[in-house]
Amino acid sequence: MKKYITALALGGLLLLPALTPAQAQVFTSVDKTHQLDETPIDIASSANGKYTFMLMKGGKVEIFSDTGQRDEAMVDSTMDRISTNGEGDKIFVSSSSTKKFQEVYVDFVQNIDISGNPFLGNENAPVVVVAFSDFQCPYCAKLGATFEKVLEQYPDQVKIVFKHFPLGSHRFAANAALAATAAQEQGKFWQYHDLLFENFRELNNDSFTKFAQQLGLNMPMFSNYMSSQAAKDKVIKDHSNGREAGVGGTPAVFINGRRLRQKTLPGFQKLIDQELKKFK
Repeated sequence: MKKYITALALGGLLLLPALTPAQAQVFTSVDKTHQLDETPIDIASSANGKYTFMLMKGGKVEIFSDTGQRDEAMVDSTMDRISTNGEGDKIFVSSSSTKKFQEVYVDFVQNIDISGNPFLGNENAPVVVVAFSDFQCPYCAKLGATFEKVLEQYPDQVKIVFKHFPLGSHRFAANAALAATAAQEQGKFWQYHDLLFENFRELNNDSFTKFAQQLGLNMPMFSNYMSSQAAKDKVIKDHSNGREAGVGGTPAVFINGRRLRQKTLPGFQKLIDQELKKFK
């Protein structure tokens, strides 16, 4: 019986028509062509397609952006492998000869629009600190004390600029930003800013009216501006500026366009001093 089934099955196969291979069509087109001075040892590209990193001999990394910009960075000269994370703001390099592995931040200088934003310090200071902040963010609330120390140490050399970046995970952050913008229209941004951060754990929609009354603001003017398209546009502009600069969370701080990773007083001092040296 088994022999019969097998023979029948084979017979059935013999009756099948010959199969024709699928005719796949692939088209290619050159997107960009870059002329290199030497052959790369290894290549990596960010998942978002924004950056391509080419590791050369001697530790030189050539960086190409999707906008056509070309930059260079240096890593350990023994490195012969490179990869990157999804956003391209960190590269991973390793050496087969020394068995070393390093994680290296890649920070591109950002041109951030600060026109019309509230600031502290010397308006014409050579060093501009831009902080993207959320009024319900506990880490943003703590950063205020550090800003005070920075201004004490660099009273004439530093300007600190505030940018709104309310997070969707914080229920009242967007309205807090609108309220602070309305207070700014009456010259009371920083006083209102302080009240918001002092009470960031208890913020709700009633808080915004209470703080405005506490500061003696013109209440009809405050309410009208808070709900206006002009206020929304200011917050949207700040948020868009942040997204363009690669901001994903708060607080995000830039010093003369350079991303600050270590948000401690020594971290500020190190980067500020580096920038000040450029003006000597």
